Amino acid sequence: HSVLWINPPRYFKNYKFETTNKQAKFNSKNEVFKYLFPADYSRNYNKKNKPIQSTVFKLYNLFWKALNCYLINRRVLKYDVDEVILHIWRPQFDFAIDLVNHDKSIYHVDDNYAFSSHDEKRQLSSSELRLLQNCDFSFIHSKTLFKEQANKSKNAFLLPNGVELSLYQNQAPKFAINTERFNKYDIILGYVGAIKRHLNLPLLYDLAKNRKDLCIVLVGPIRENHKEIHGIIRKLQSLENVFFDGMVNSESVPSYLFTFNIGLMPYKRNAYTKNIYPLKMHEYFAAGLPVISTDLENISEFKESLYFAHTWSEYSSLIDEISSQSDHERAKNKNNLMKIASANSWDNRVSRVIGILEKNKRV
Repeated sequence: HSVLWINPPRYFKNYKFETTNKQAKFNSKNEVFKYLFPADYSRNYNKKNKPIQSTVFKLYNLFWKALNCYLINRRVLKYDVDEVILHIWRPQFDFAIDLVNHDKSIYHVDDNYAFSSHDEKRQLSSSELRLLQNCDFSFIHSKTLFKEQANKSKNAFLLPNGVELSLYQNQAPKFAINTERFNKYDIILGYVGAIKRHLNLPLLYDLAKNRKDLCIVLVGPIRENHKEIHGIIRKLQSLENVFFDGMVNSESVPSYLFTFNIGLMPYKRNAYTKNIYPLKMHEYFAAGLPVISTDLENISEFKESLYFAHTWSEYSSLIDEISSQSDHERAKNKNNLMKIASANSWDNRVSRVIGILEKNKRV
């Protein structure tokens, strides 16, 4: 098996041009996993938050799509393979079905794109509906989305998010982080992921404000386009026991998780979060972290291993409960969580996909 990853193109906004590569670049250091970085073809200008695409730039975009897909096809021909499988993970790449030569196609549904910017449900886009109807397989990441979209697909399969276990096998921190700033606190709570409107940020503010014995570490980028959270972000930043560490690479995440005492998944409950299956859950489990979360439908199967809370006072009570556990209880719980993570590894997920493809090939 060989994997050719096509780097998604950049989008140009707010009349700003970025320096781009004029030619496709190819990384051939790894014989199994290779990277193709195509030239940028999608220029999306914004004026007063409304996208503008003139006829000239629409033609320009079509030209770049065709050229980049031609480069992809030419590269694929250099592989000595019996079958080419096209894997698409975002609706806006639906053009690849027509322009990239392939034997089988997969649409990986890893989010619910049928929502407006304000989380109001709407119809599937024509691009996503086209992928569901035309791809040979659809792998859908949550049970609720599967119920909604499986009947629109040729062959639909449930494929929840997993975890890269190799990053957690050695519990010695691989990346140095500044932990001295946490020393004055008895308990370190941590969240890893984008800071966005779907989180109950006021709850975190109330928790941090009322519990000076603990600190909250938020690791991930702040969604600047979610303007409604800017006010509460500023309030959180004003507290000395709240730390924003920004975006880090995936290899650095375990170092943070091994530092935390408790992992957080403080989501709001709404139509959007109804359909999510948080990838971070299995990352927390792989690190042996107890997790306090909102009670979401797609994680109900792990209710015996999670702590559910919806208010800051409920969080506070659970934090005390977890902190009062004996060493024996903690070790037992940690071992159970790591077993769950092992059963939900990306290796197991990929084996399932390969098994489905092989079975279909025989048929």
